[in-house]
Amino acid sequence: MPFHEINGVHLYYEDEGQGPPVLLLHGAFNTGRSQFGHLLERFWERGYRVIAPDLRGYGRSRPPQRDYPPEFYARDMADVSALLTALALPPVQVVGISDGGFIGLLLALHHPAQVRSVVAWAANTDWPAEERGLYENLLTSIQSNDLIELMRERHGTTKAESRAMIQDYVQASLDLTTGQWDAGLAGHLAAIGCPVLVGAGGHGDFLPLRHAEAQARQIPQADLWIQPKVGHFWPMTQEGGEVFVGRILNWLVQHGG
Repeated sequence: MPFHEINGVHLYYEDEGQGPPVLLLHGAFNTGRSQFGHLLERFWERGYRVIAPDLRGYGRSRPPQRDYPPEFYARDMADVSALLTALALPPVQVVGISDGGFIGLLLALHHPAQVRSVVAWAANTDWPAEERGLYENLLTSIQSNDLIELMRERHGTTKAESRAMIQDYVQASLDLTTGQWDAGLAGHLAAIGCPVLVGAGGHGDFLPLRHAEAQARQIPQADLWIQPKVGHFWPMTQEGGEVFVGRILNWLVQHGG
């Protein structure tokens, strides 16, 4: 099992296949395997080397307990950048879902020499006050025994640690909506110089579609992909995953992969 000491963390990552490198970035409360496990083989079969880290505090990259201080997105981006440097990889094609998509866009913005292209599915552009309720609603999930058990399986967390992880994430998101800190992407999308595929589910059942539309409008080399009649977590379903990875593989080939 591959690990690297990255910025003081024993960071775990999947590393399989041979060929042009594809970096898979998971979202909140997930791991590389839980988010992309049913898709990894499709990338290997098409001749890609797949790098899929567990971000610090998630999955096998524990300890530490996952926390969400101000600028935690920038910290995750720095960890990913350091991992790419440690592996001596050429510019990678990034595929990120939800928070992973946001981190991928940050990586393209701040470390353009490491990024060949980005696929960002259901990623935030900003955290406006009028969307505060999206994050407040997440607090109800800590009452779900099924979710707490899923968190235990993914991260090895206790019930208390799982609930703390969710609560801390929600608080950090609420702090963003009040402008207490800046996640670092809003107002800078035009500076992203690589090709980007911006994707979202047509239902807009978590993030409103305006996030994807703003990214596609402001990033110079962006394509917009709205998949009709699906939601935020569609790529993690068996049926959705097959369509998702097929669309991405075609796009990667078109953009140099």
